[in-house]
Amino acid sequence: MLQLVAAGTTAVLAAASALSMAETFFVLRAPLDSSRVAETLPDFRTLTSRETVRKLSGLNRKELLYLFRECPSPDSLPVRGDFEGVLLKGHNPVITRVSAFISHVLFGDGRWAGKSFREGDLVSGSTSGINRFRAPVGSISRSREFDCAPETSAIDGRPALVLRYSRRHGNLSPWKSMVDELRVVRPPDKEKGVQGAVLLGMGYMGWSGGALNNAPFCLYAEDDDL
Repeated sequence: MLQLVAAGTTAVLAAASALSMAETFFVLRAPLDSSRVAETLPDFRTLTSRETVRKLSGLNRKELLYLFRECPSPDSLPVRGDFEGVLLKGHNPVITRVSAFISHVLFGDGRWAGKSFREGDLVSGSTSGINRFRAPVGSISRSREFDCAPETSAIDGRPALVLRYSRRHGNLSPWKSMVDELRVVRPPDKEKGVQGAVLLGMGYMGWSGGALNNAPFCLYAEDDDL
């Protein structure tokens, strides 16, 4: 009985992953079209960071992929400090639930709550950071370090801020092949550092399909007036 359940679960996950990968493939084959995003989404600069996050949370994965392709890389943005994190919709409910289980249960000590970037200007080279997790009592812990630098995206070949975990984990770690790619949806408020910035991310792991089987999320630094 357990073998049948395991086989059925594996088949469902494989099918869900294949559909997710196929969606990415066909979105990437479409030519870049800024009007596609402009017609369906507001000017994020007119929204607060939280309003932007709510808008992103209402998009499906296909829409998020199109938006990710249109967004600029944060290579000129001095990313530093704490960013809140929100998981966004996957290709289907199975992928969305698996992504949430990995992020909130397996990845760290508590629910995934975002990332912290160490001081550094990405224009001058790479920097590093660590993930944030929220315990049931509300306290924040930090674990799962990463290196980050402006690179060419493995998803679409355009510039992105790429977070790599390989140097921070051993060969047997399931997180060694993890990669996150970030682009800017909402730029930070002028003269406020990174406050107000919203970054759209796509995360993936080599053993589960790589860049084609990416899971969307966003990071945001709240505005002063929230």
